[in-house]
Amino acid sequence: MPVKGGRLMCWRWGTGPDVVLLPGVMEALLERRALAGLMQRLWGAAARHYRLTLLSAREAVPPGFTTEQMAQDVAEAVAALGLDVRLTIGMDAGGLVAQWLGARWPQQAGALALISAPMVGQAFHRMAQFLDHLVRLLRAEEWLEAFEHATAVYLDPAMRDRARLPLALLRRWGRPAEMQRGLRLLTTYRHHDMGHAPAPMQVPVLQVVGGMDPLVGQGPQGVLGETDGPEGRALRPSRQVWLAGEQGAYLHYWEVILAELERFEQETRLAARSEVA
Repeated sequence: MPVKGGRLMCWRWGTGPDVVLLPGVMEALLERRALAGLMQRLWGAAARHYRLTLLSAREAVPPGFTTEQMAQDVAEAVAALGLDVRLTIGMDAGGLVAQWLGARWPQQAGALALISAPMVGQAFHRMAQFLDHLVRLLRAEEWLEAFEHATAVYLDPAMRDRARLPLALLRRWGRPAEMQRGLRLLTTYRHHDMGHAPAPMQVPVLQVVGGMDPLVGQGPQGVLGETDGPEGRALRPSRQVWLAGEQGAYLHYWEVILAELERFEQETRLAARSEVA
């Protein structure tokens, strides 16, 4: 998928309204065919009624690349594909890119669903520590350990077992070019900064946090109750869902996201009717 200055990898499956997936950390750790296979397993239920488009970052990630530039690439790809996006799902660090998309290019974003991703003004240090640890593992060429660490952090046990299925494809990962790309992606996520982003967000935002989420906060109060910066600069989600216990399993996320999306849209229709009246 060509964009200005590079090419994105793109996979599409399912039929129905358009949903865009931004994979985040897993893209830095998985060979791209394995990434597509894992995403199809994670979001298989969504493809029954929606057309999913998985967009990866550029094949060649330049030094100093930013999450804002990654979002611009996504916006260009969405426009080039002619997608009428109903929803963009950003997983972990992909949620950082999704926020830029909603802030700068809302017409290409639809509603946003952020999974295990802090918003501006929420504490970023948890995700920063997670990314720093992955960078150390990759620099030591411990890529398999990095993948296992990432899946242990935010995939439930059943999904961790399923995530191991494409590991045979990871043998190509040892190539220097793939390692360098992964490190640059993690570095881009690590230096995420939305200090000059417009506020409030231009599209509805659903933040989904599973169980005792180590990337965002500990429990329902820790998510919004802890900040890194001034309280007034925070970008608040339109709605936040904390999934405890068995509900925190990744397989349940789509059901929750779909229900909340339908609620967003119903509220929008009611508001529009009220304005007309």
